[in-house]
Amino acid sequence: MSDLLHRVYFALWPDAALRASLAAAVAPALAGVGGRPVMPQDLHVTLAFLGGVASSALATLARIGATLAPPLVTLSFDRLEWWSGSRALVIAASSPPPSLMELQDGLQRRLASAGLQVDLRQYRPHLTIARGVPVRPLLAPSMSIAWPVGAIALVESMGGSAGARYQPLVLWDAPSTATEFHVF
Repeated sequence: MSDLLHRVYFALWPDAALRASLAAAVAPALAGVGGRPVMPQDLHVTLAFLGGVASSALATLARIGATLAPPLVTLSFDRLEWWSGSRALVIAASSPPPSLMELQDGLQRRLASAGLQVDLRQYRPHLTIARGVPVRPLLAPSMSIAWPVGAIALVESMGGSAGARYQPLVLWDAPSTATEFHVF
């Protein structure tokens, strides 16, 4: 019997109210840029992308996630950027809070200690708002979106005809609470 692969990542995951606010805030930046806007229900900030992970590793990832404590900070996105390599329109945080950077670094170390492949590039907190943007759009000179960090999720990326969709597998609001969406 083969062990199924799941495309998974850890992310900051907004609640419904924040998600609605984020979608409204980014709408003007999406006007006329082309590409595929990220659906409001899929907005998130990736902490660590793992790619294809065997079903048998999901319980280990859930245990690692349970050790994470979301920092009590607000992440300020203040730079609209077009990333040519991935053709993505993102809103980046030019001065992320040190506690968020420490959370991400600690997560990377835990994942590496568990023998999981981690991305070694420098972490840049960002919110992807559109994919497949063909050319650099005329970018607004400034923008400011506040994200009060709350929940962390282990998320599965599932392909589809309209692009990837994201499904939280486990959601942690505080170090001792978890909501499981799938049994693995």
